[in-house]
Amino acid sequence: MGSSMWNRFHKWKKEIGTDKTLTPYEPTLSIICDASPWLPNFKLATYDRLPRRIFHPSTKLSPMTSDHLLRHATFLAAFGYEVIFKKGIENVDANCLSRVPMVQTDSTDGMIINK
Repeated sequence: MGSSMWNRFHKWKKEIGTDKTLTPYEPTLSIICDASPWLPNFKLATYDRLPRRIFHPSTKLSPMTSDHLLRHATFLAAFGYEVIFKKGIENVDANCLSRVPMVQTDSTDGMIINK
């Protein structure tokens, strides 16, 4: 990765890990989506075959599907997408995002952690 891309990656990773985005799950709240106009179509790659079966347009939902999965389906219905199955070993993008260490500073003394 080029240094510019690497810096953007760390910035995005830091934003994803903030309290603004990582909130506890609250089943009583409705789903709110601010869909970006520059991302109308995308592919949702998953290592689990279940979401592919649930969200595929020609597949009926199982009567045992939980409310949680139905909320995900409702959220994703606002987008144009294609769910594809990708083996974990082939899903390098997700591995990269989950394995790159994030440099954190302690708010009390400013020391770098995980250097």
